[in-house]
Amino acid sequence: MTGSLGAAVRRLRVEAGLSQDDLARRAREYGLNWTTPRVSELERDELRISLPVLLVVAAALSTAGGHAREIRVRDLLDERESVPITAKWSMGVDELARFISGDYDAMSFGSFNPDSERSEPDTSGILEALRLAPPGITAREAAALDGPPSTLAERRAAKRIGVPVSVVRMWAHHLWGKPLDARAAEVAGSESAQARGHATRGLVAELQLAIKGAADA
Repeated sequence: MTGSLGAAVRRLRVEAGLSQDDLARRAREYGLNWTTPRVSELERDELRISLPVLLVVAAALSTAGGHAREIRVRDLLDERESVPITAKWSMGVDELARFISGDYDAMSFGSFNPDSERSEPDTSGILEALRLAPPGITAREAAALDGPPSTLAERRAAKRIGVPVSVVRMWAHHLWGKPLDARAAEVAGSESAQARGHATRGLVAELQLAIKGAADA
């Protein structure tokens, strides 16, 4: 996402009569380990943004100051701007909403530039994470899961399945109520690396099956 996101967050925050510290405090209530400087980075468009973070910012602004108001993710994005999906593909906000809902022919929307040499934007994986998220996961849960650094097992599982690490984390939480590593240790019942590895492979297969079911639904 480009400069429009930070400007939108700043505008909505000011309209709600909130300081950056207020928004940071509200984000912490939703599970993000944020401080005032982090909000400042967001408003200057210096912060890497993931889908869970977008959801939490929208939720925090919706309920901030004790006044419930509907702030949607699309309200954080300037409809006049295009949203970079990959280095060679961008979509308008309305197109993005239709993409997510599935009400379109994928190849007939967005702007493609096969000659682009820009580096991959930080927003890669957001659409995939949204499409493959397990049913019933809340913004608070997604944000909390997105916080800690990824483990080697999570990264390997994501690579094997072909999805973002955030999807692996959400499905592990949905299936077992705990991270992949913790579940593997529980199943292995041993400190043996061989036992842990065997358990992890079985759990990754279980994750892959569940995620494939979501993709095919």
